Amino acid sequence: MDDSLIIELLWQRSESALEQLASKYGRTLHSISYHITGNCEDAEECVNDTYLGIWEAIPPARPRSLYAFVCRMVRNISFSRYRYRKAQMRDCANEVALEEVTDFIADDEMSGCEFETGELTHLLEEWLWAQDERNRYIFLRRYWYMEDVSVIAQSLSLSEAAVYLRIDRMKKRLKVYLKKKGVLI
Repeated sequence: MDDSLIIELLWQRSESALEQLASKYGRTLHSISYHITGNCEDAEECVNDTYLGIWEAIPPARPRSLYAFVCRMVRNISFSRYRYRKAQMRDCANEVALEEVTDFIADDEMSGCEFETGELTHLLEEWLWAQDERNRYIFLRRYWYMEDVSVIAQSLSLSEAAVYLRIDRMKKRLKVYLKKKGVLI
């Protein structure tokens, strides 16, 4: 079913919209959540919370991209669950990926000029689209979908060392790019 029809069903408050949404994006949402939480039960709960969140958000929201809307929602919910679980016990798998990104982006208290989230997002998108397709794929799989480097390497028929090297080079280029744009690192 087309996304615009699913959105229309949500606007009409038809429960079949959630069934259609689950049919179309359920596996993707579960995969994103599982890569973040590392737990099937938590992922399932996050996906269900996402469906509830979508039901409550549409209407009044009318997203331009339903796919981006639901993926962002499941990511946010999954990260909240991850932080909650992390507070209970240490889990290093995703902590490493999160620290890799935060190592080169200063927080608001450290930066001399304040960037709105939208501005930083725009800069990251602009930088990302300037990368070649393979590097863009690696970056998104690692930092958006939180996939393990071994999974990314296998999907591209590369060694893990090659993927780590590409990630390291991309982080360095991103750091230089953000400095040029006035983001303090």
